[in-house]
Amino acid sequence: MSISDLCASIGTTLKFSGRNYAIWSQAFLTFLSSQGHDHNLVQTMANTQDPKYGAWRQSNCAVKTWLLNSFKPKIVAFVGLISTTKEM
Repeated sequence: MSISDLCASIGTTLKFSGRNYAIWSQAFLTFLSSQGHDHNLVQTMANTQDPKYGAWRQSNCAVKTWLLNSFKPKIVAFVGLISTTKEM
């Protein structure tokens, strides 16, 4: 596994606690932009019949994983079952 693959699988190591939003959001958005997935935070879900749905779902799942991994457990308890990253 290369360094870039490792970074992409981890995301940011800074955990959102509810009190550190300013620094966490800056770190997370920087990481997300570096991976080309920042559009997921504003893009609505593609229709399941849309040919682009598979790519949208794959990207959404990657960003959701990175988000959940960057939250403290008490935050995950509140948002873990939300379907899309835009809703999170």
